[in-house]
Amino acid sequence: MNKLFIIDENQIDLDKVMDFIFSRKEFKSIVLSDNLKKKVEKSFHHLVELLEENIPIYGVTTGF
Repeated sequence: MNKLFIIDENQIDLDKVMDFIFSRKEFKSIVLSDNLKKKVEKSFHHLVELLEENIPIYGVTTGF
C-alpha cells in the first residue's frame, strides 16, 4: 500500500480515485506530476496577473 497515485496529464482512472477516497487499499497518497505542477503554477500566475489588472473573472471576482 505504499504506492502513490500520480495525477498527470493523462485521463484519471475513476476506479483509482474511488479506491483512494473510500478504502486506500492500493494507494497511500496522491501527488501531481512535476509537469502538471508547472502547468498549475503557470495558470495561477496568469490568474494573479489578471487580478492585478482588475479584470472581472466570473466565479473569482464576481462573487459566484
